[in-house]
Amino acid sequence: MAGGATKKTNETERLLGEILNKLSILVTKIDFHTSILKDMEKNSSDLRPIQEALNSEIRNLSDTIAVIPQTTRQIPVDELLSTPEWISNLNDANLEKEAFRKRKEISKLWSRNLNDRKQNFWNAYKCEKYAEVYSRWITMDSPIFPRKFLIKEIEAEPIEDTKLRWDLAIQQFQTEISIILNKQTRYTEKYNAIDHFRVHPSPAKTRQLCTPL
Repeated sequence: MAGGATKKTNETERLLGEILNKLSILVTKIDFHTSILKDMEKNSSDLRPIQEALNSEIRNLSDTIAVIPQTTRQIPVDELLSTPEWISNLNDANLEKEAFRKRKEISKLWSRNLNDRKQNFWNAYKCEKYAEVYSRWITMDSPIFPRKFLIKEIEAEPIEDTKLRWDLAIQQFQTEISIILNKQTRYTEKYNAIDHFRVHPSPAKTRQLCTPL
């Protein structure tokens, strides 16, 4: 289709070139005949031969111009306005390339989100269990402390000072439990957000899912 339209367009351009050539020749002849007319007017000669020659040239030019609309009508408008085939093929190739790139991006995004979801769920679960165990330990009649919160015995230390150090250890242990519970909340919110994103994808949230806690 594109080759036929190009051939017809070239034919039209060729005819237009011929018209321009004929116009140039006609202008030259008119100038020539005009100069002769002026000479003949001076000599009072018969002007009819010159007028007939001019009329003949004008008729020939009119016949040539009349061919242009006929040639143009032979080219369908949709062919003149339609996208050439090679451009369509190029667009199709670009679309396929872009679609492949998008599929690759989505695949990486899903893989990263699934891995993040697994990590956040596991971290939330560990925090929950640590908080449960620590809360039970600290409320026992004889509290159990993780090693990092145990106080060292100091020989001959007053009981009041020892009690203050134990109170500080209990406070630090309780603070540790609160921090673990806060982490559990953030991890839970994180994997819930990923679950929501998987059901309702939102490009604006993609970067937020990858931010550290």
